[in-house]
Amino acid sequence: MTHVVSKRRKPKLFVLVTVLVAAIAVPAAALFVYPPGTRPNGKTYSMHAADWWKWAATQPVSESAILDTTGENCAVGQARFGLNWYLAGTFGGDPVIRSCSVPFGRTLIFPVVNAISGAFPTDPPAEKTVAFQRSVIAGTRDAAQNLEVEIDGKPVADVERFYEESVPFSFRLPADNIFGAPAGTLVSPAVDNGFYLAVAPLGLGDHTIHIHGELGDQVVDVTYNLKVRFLVRF
Repeated sequence: MTHVVSKRRKPKLFVLVTVLVAAIAVPAAALFVYPPGTRPNGKTYSMHAADWWKWAATQPVSESAILDTTGENCAVGQARFGLNWYLAGTFGGDPVIRSCSVPFGRTLIFPVVNAISGAFPTDPPAEKTVAFQRSVIAGTRDAAQNLEVEIDGKPVADVERFYEESVPFSFRLPADNIFGAPAGTLVSPAVDNGFYLAVAPLGLGDHTIHIHGELGDQVVDVTYNLKVRFLVRF
């Protein structure tokens, strides 16, 4: 789920994204969600959140994983993130079902509900600070409700405990980006907060993840039907 709020000709990003993701048909004992405070593949949740935006926000509309309604864009941009494989949410609206293949051995990382705020080149100096950008999205944690994730039909307990605040980061927007900004626009500094899950590599075969989240009257419901394979071209 994504909500964009702008002040002047879209100088400010405020994006709320809720993601519903897929899980795996492995025995319950084999399923592992990294607890808060751990470092999946050597990075904290806060670092992964920054990388998630560097993946999701730098895709043109034609290849956007957030706008994807079938799963055809699932593999776009994944190659540069090593053993991590990111899953996207939607901009709200009707439930979405995506089907895609994932290479064996990848850690699945996705937000349930998250928010981003970033400074544009035209913003005044007072707004080009990490403190100001964090203040823009300060209410995300309290506004989030009904956060639910099911992996292969098994619910993840206490999704609310997976709240994080990202490290500061920057990214450059491509042409035809999802925010409608000019190509090459640098968003810096940017910060994120929200609820992220990192799921250890799933077993070979078919899996399903379903995620549900709400922010006010915005509801996102996404299901991923995943096929974990030894080799996937992307």
